[in-house]
Amino acid sequence: MFLSLLVASAWGQVSVLDESFQVGTGADGPVNAMILLRDQHILVGGEFTSINGQPTGCLARLRHDGSVDSDFSAAGQADGAVWCMVQAPDGGVLVGGAFRQLLGVERYGLAKLAPDGSVDITFDACDAVPDGGCVYSVALQKDGGILVGYQIPAFDILSRISRLKANGVPDPGWTGTDVFRAFPMALLPMPDGGVLVGANPVTNTPVLSLFRLQQDGAVDATFYSALELSTVFRLVRTSDDSILVAGLLKRLGAQETVPLLRLTSDLIWDDSFHPAVFGGTTALHRPYISELVLEPDRRIVAGGYFFEVGGYARRQIVRLTPEGGVDGCFDPGMGLSSPEVSGPARAMILQTDGRILVGGSFSSVDTAWQQRNIARLLSGSACEQIRTYLVPVSGVPGSLIITATLPPGGINVLEESENLRDWQEVERSANPYLFHSLEIPVAAPSAKFFRACKIHSEF
Repeated sequence: MFLSLLVASAWGQVSVLDESFQVGTGADGPVNAMILLRDQHILVGGEFTSINGQPTGCLARLRHDGSVDSDFSAAGQADGAVWCMVQAPDGGVLVGGAFRQLLGVERYGLAKLAPDGSVDITFDACDAVPDGGCVYSVALQKDGGILVGYQIPAFDILSRISRLKANGVPDPGWTGTDVFRAFPMALLPMPDGGVLVGANPVTNTPVLSLFRLQQDGAVDATFYSALELSTVFRLVRTSDDSILVAGLLKRLGAQETVPLLRLTSDLIWDDSFHPAVFGGTTALHRPYISELVLEPDRRIVAGGYFFEVGGYARRQIVRLTPEGGVDGCFDPGMGLSSPEVSGPARAMILQTDGRILVGGSFSSVDTAWQQRNIARLLSGSACEQIRTYLVPVSGVPGSLIITATLPPGGINVLEESENLRDWQEVERSANPYLFHSLEIPVAAPSAKFFRACKIHSEF
């Protein structure tokens, strides 16, 4: 009889994966945006056609437990991708993307859902966003103005930022008509009525990675970000009015890119902010952050493309302290596995109970090998633990990978045994992530046991 066991040096909550979130196989395409509704239902938008095998189109509503709400979700809810969403003060939801109709109503890239989930027919932005335009970002100003960043149809590399009134009509006070050779990924309203814009430039034009618009939409020439070869995916204001800037960032004169920087409230780079080093990727594909969530205690949950942070194995998602250090009590285990560099984590929202919803483009999350593109994480795990995993190789019977994740420091060792008494070393490294391939003989399988441990000596 074949027996496969994993033995770790510590037990407890394996990771922060919330196994009560029953999304089954997940979404069959990337999840780009999520909103937690007032009734705790979850609105999900992206490039998928079904969730857990149930047809949904690119827009779906989930119950609190992750099951699809069939009262709302149906095939063809949107005839194009959904890229962004924001909740309005009245409980409605602004939905932006590349669609021409939403729930059967003609809307060009931007629509509003009423609190009951129907299309709000009083909101019509078809005169603001042209037919064929793709809305990548949307934000609400305190005075009720709606900021929209969209790609101009027939010009794949040109975009514009507009301001609309609450009913979707263009605001005549917004006289800025500049066209930008960049994709506007993040819009952050400023206290004075201006807008800070984060973008993915088409060319290496430093001003287009991060720039500021004045109250009337004109570019603010007094602000210069001094970024080069950069992309800004997210802008988040903290409780002390500083601004977290996330993406693939390189300040002028810097030797390397970093995924996270901070601006002071005066829009000056905060040189006292030194986040942990992100790494584990190749020189061709450098680590970046594509999404941020701030928790009430000012800790920062970051998702993106990276495998190691501050010496910890952190695959695509990590929680940082307010100072930027790694929180060792938030362990995503195997993290998000993605065959793509682009967008492993694209959307995150914090529930009222502290759990975190994650959407993106991933093929598994921790030990949920077949759960794609959407997951929920708990608020914490056991701290500073060593964890071992048995990972089946998809489509290759009898082929397994034994992996282990370990906290920083010392030398990490993976061992195997056939009797739980005599152990043989199979891998040794200072890397916090170990793995070992194993082929199981089909004709004569035998028992094998594995454990990971840490030693504090040299190689």
